[in-house]
Amino acid sequence: MSIHNSIFNKLPHKIVKTAIEEVNLFPLGIFEGRAFTLVTLEQGKYYPPHVHNKSQSKVHIIFGNGTFILDGKEQQYKKGDVFLIKSRVSHGFRVKEQTLFLSIETPPIINPKTNEVDIEYVDSKAIGGL
Repeated sequence: MSIHNSIFNKLPHKIVKTAIEEVNLFPLGIFEGRAFTLVTLEQGKYYPPHVHNKSQSKVHIIFGNGTFILDGKEQQYKKGDVFLIKSRVSHGFRVKEQTLFLSIETPPIINPKTNEVDIEYVDSKAIGGL
């Protein structure tokens, strides 16, 4: 997503890079122990299944579409869909159209004190494309 000349320029921006992927985050804040974060997913990309060992999240799709992989099961997602992802449940995305979603995480996936990211990939050798 090009964030040039947009409202995203006014939001804090964080890029989370792992050995496998790169994700753009726009942290909105932590309120009552829950982190509110906008997340962008790029068109045509595959975000492999991973788990958050300590965190659960509720994902609200704002725009975009593709395939959501939850606990090994694939389903299509689109604007308006909401998913609850419990801790230690694998999830990933195959993005058909550029996607923006709001993630509400308890506790925050990125530890605000240590900056440690609570992410573990299910099978790092199974990285594939669309």
